[in-house]
Amino acid sequence: MIHARIFSTLKSTAQAGRAKQGQWTIEVSGMPGSIRDLETAWNSTADTLRQITLKFNSLEDARSFADRHQLRYTIETPKSAAPRRRTYAENFRHA
Repeated sequence: MIHARIFSTLKSTAQAGRAKQGQWTIEVSGMPGSIRDLETAWNSTADTLRQITLKFNSLEDARSFADRHQLRYTIETPKSAAPRRRTYAENFRHA
């Protein structure tokens, strides 16, 4: 049985807005094992499931997709920290 990972996308540090935050993504891990090419020293595999990522608007949609396609899955809940509100003057305060 194929294993999948369901997680919520978080805002990267380079992003200012929160446009794509809250989307849920499914990554399929595929089958283990790869083939080592001795001439180029690259790893390759015939399994293309590792390249698939699907995005959903809600966790329920992602779960129903995984159940419908009989995927074993784990759900990773996002760890979000509440932003600390600061005044402009606090930028210049010395410890």
